[in-house]
Amino acid sequence: MIGSLLNKSNLWKDVVRIDKKSRGRPAYRTLSGEVFVSNPELARSVLAGTDESLSRTPPFWRNGLAPLPGDAQKALNKWVVQRLYAQDPVKSAELAVERVLAGDGDLHKICVQSLVDALKVPMGCGEDERLEGVVRTFFDNVFVPTILGTITKRQNETLFETSSVAAGRCIAESWPELFPVNLGFEEEPDFQARIGDLYLRRTAAFVASTSITLAWILTALFSDSPVALRGPVQRRDLGEMDPQWIALECLRLWPPSWRLRRTVLSDQEIGPISALAGDELHVFVYAVQRDPEVWTDPDEFAPARWQGTSPRELLAFGTGPGSCIGARFATEWLTAAVSVLRSERLQVARVGRHPHATTSFSPPISHLSRKGS
Repeated sequence: MIGSLLNKSNLWKDVVRIDKKSRGRPAYRTLSGEVFVSNPELARSVLAGTDESLSRTPPFWRNGLAPLPGDAQKALNKWVVQRLYAQDPVKSAELAVERVLAGDGDLHKICVQSLVDALKVPMGCGEDERLEGVVRTFFDNVFVPTILGTITKRQNETLFETSSVAAGRCIAESWPELFPVNLGFEEEPDFQARIGDLYLRRTAAFVASTSITLAWILTALFSDSPVALRGPVQRRDLGEMDPQWIALECLRLWPPSWRLRRTVLSDQEIGPISALAGDELHVFVYAVQRDPEVWTDPDEFAPARWQGTSPRELLAFGTGPGSCIGARFATEWLTAAVSVLRSERLQVARVGRHPHATTSFSPPISHLSRKGS
């Protein structure tokens, strides 16, 4: 059953199996009661609904600890988002690429740490060295092992909690104005840990998806892996293409969120399927963006297909309530990164055999280095 398959550390083979089962079927139910949607039109309709028939909060965004009071959540969310949007995506991408070009080692770690370097200011790390240390350790010891399936759920929860306590203490001490005493909740149990939990989930949501797509871009540009380049496009041709086409094609073929999970809140019809309250709904983005009725030669890496096509055709960032609020920033950021990277001479040597489909969809374990080094 798919329900048991989704508990494995790497679901890549199961993604392939689900994809084959989904082709030509707008939606289907598994024996474990999960509903998979793979038709683009149906997927958009389901996600864009506003009748509260589905939970709108992605699982990763749900606090692992007791949630902060509403005023505190709003204050911290506003703080993170405003600082992010104050950044120039082009300059931010250029800073990240500098780190990538200086790197030699694990592709995933280099990419995620390059994002930390580029986003130090909006994450507060540029003003608090203690917070920077917590964030870097979190991404190296929790995030990367999680997306690669090399850490157990219990280890993840323990390390996440430890990181949350440390991050929350830094934020509460360095930015006390976010949580004024007159709100009256600073004495609540685990208050600082709850601040850190929310902070790490909000910042990780952007850093994770962008760093994973950056890793796929590097794989497409500099790896000879059959996982990457399929189709007639030659690597030398990429230098003449619009860099946004390359970024969008990477997002289409390899969406960092290969499925968008939501909980069904009320009985309803989803295409040909009767979904019941409590069912888990999976919008299977991997299949949606490879629908042969929408995309010619859907499994081929063909950036030129984006000529005259709107980025809105993607579902990689979701749509409607619960969609990624940083989608536009991320697209501009990734486009700028491609523009700089494609003229470089790098090498991505594949170590692992398959991509990793866990909480995210990331490239095989690989080694990044300068060509010829």
